[in-house]
Amino acid sequence: MDGKRNTHTNFKRLAIFGSVLALSLGFVPGSANAADEMATLNIVTVVTNDHGGTLTPGDFAVQVSNSGTVVAGSPALGVGESGKSFSLPAGTYMLAEAATPGYRGVWSGTITAGGTVTLVAGQVLTVTRTHLDMPNVVSGSPDPVATTPTTPTTTGGELPSTGTPFGNQLLLGGGLFLLGVIGIKTRRLLNN
Repeated sequence: MDGKRNTHTNFKRLAIFGSVLALSLGFVPGSANAADEMATLNIVTVVTNDHGGTLTPGDFAVQVSNSGTVVAGSPALGVGESGKSFSLPAGTYMLAEAATPGYRGVWSGTITAGGTVTLVAGQVLTVTRTHLDMPNVVSGSPDPVATTPTTPTTTGGELPSTGTPFGNQLLLGGGLFLLGVIGIKTRRLLNN
């Protein structure tokens, strides 16, 4: 019995020594260091006004969500060169923004066309959202609107005849030929 008691006592001492050593080295059993599990997502907003648009990065807002839950600090107004940074746990995130009339948005970087990014612990990931103004945008408008053409269209008149009687006869003849082939094949199958 004393042998079992000594073995049990030795295991207890070893477990306590191991726990003290692990804690002194910064290890906590059953948990990881929270800072090591975080990643940084940096979103840069670029606006190209080649067709008279006047919006800037701050006129756009990006929403970041994880499994349908919007992350803290989101939606956030766009920031130019330095970008808007989010400190997030490792995982998959969806980036989205509302459509802006007169502009088309394009993602670039390590992101899917649909706006999904996957962050790995310790990673710093930068993606860019480029907004391109579309032609026919009224300049100076806070919400650009496409202009309507001012050239009137011509209506009326008769369309030229583009069909020919010969073309219609060819189409009808081809259809009858196919029906005849199907009929012959069906008769042969029924006779066998």
